[in-house]
Amino acid sequence: MRAAEATTMDMAVTSSPAFTAEDVARFHAKGWWIDSTISDAVRANAARTPERTAYVDHPDRVLTWNEFDTAATALAGQLTGAGVRPGDRIAVWHGDTTAIHVLFVAIERCGAVVVGVGARAGAREVTAILRSAEPRLLITDPPRETQAQTVAASIGCPLLTLDELSVGTDTADLSPKVALHD
Repeated sequence: MRAAEATTMDMAVTSSPAFTAEDVARFHAKGWWIDSTISDAVRANAARTPERTAYVDHPDRVLTWNEFDTAATALAGQLTGAGVRPGDRIAVWHGDTTAIHVLFVAIERCGAVVVGVGARAGAREVTAILRSAEPRLLITDPPRETQAQTVAASIGCPLLTLDELSVGTDTADLSPKVALHD
C-alpha cells in the first residue's frame, strides 16, 4: 500500500476523535448513526457501477462514480500533504459544484471534519464562523479567493484554493489542483 493510500483510508465512525465512546453508543442505539460513511458509499458505487454518472454540473460536465472515487482519493492525498490530520476541522467556503462534493469526501478520507460555510456568506459572517470553529485550514474556490485571503489573514488561518477539478474521460486525467497560500 502506498503512503498516500495508507493516510487516506476511511476512519470508522466508532474511532472518530470528535465523539466519545458513550456518544457513539447512544447515537447508534437511537438509530441516528450507522457504521458506514459517505466515502464508503462512493467506493461501493465506484465498485458496483464505475461508469454510471455520479454528478452533473450544468450544462455539460459529468463525473462518473469511478472518477469521483479516484478524484477524492487524489485530493485526500494532497490535503494530507498540506498538513490535514485526523480530527482537524477544515472550513469549506465554496460554491456548489462537483468539486465540493469530491472535497467533502476527501476531507472525510483524511479523518478530518468539514466546517461548512454557506457559499453566499459574506466576509463578516465567515470571519465569525471561523473564529468560533477554529479550523486548521480554510478551503475556498477562485470566486471567493480574494475575500477568503482577507478573512484567513485576519484570523491567522491557512488558506487553500481548490480550482475546479480537471476531469477527462480517462481517470489518469483527474488532477485536482490546490494552491496553499502563505
